[in-house]
Amino acid sequence: MVLLDSQVVILTRVIASMSHVILFLLVGLAVYAVLGMAFAVPFLCRGIQAIDPATVRSPKHVRLLLLPGVVVVWPVLLRRWATLTKPERIPEQE
Repeated sequence: MVLLDSQVVILTRVIASMSHVILFLLVGLAVYAVLGMAFAVPFLCRGIQAIDPATVRSPKHVRLLLLPGVVVVWPVLLRRWATLTKPERIPEQE
């Protein structure tokens, strides 16, 4: 198959524009991951206990296992942590 000069120019432009789109997507993904890591550190130290009280006594290596998932779904967890109201304390019975 022989390409004409005009076809080569068009193909070159398409590849150049696609590389910009791919670069834009990769930069967006990197920013999302960095924001996720920045959120994950305080969330795994303090916020996870507010959402799930069962994690209070969990070992640190369990929280380390949760790190990739927190980085991926950080907007959902941030919204849940931000809208969480403190549960009412039940008075201790004497």
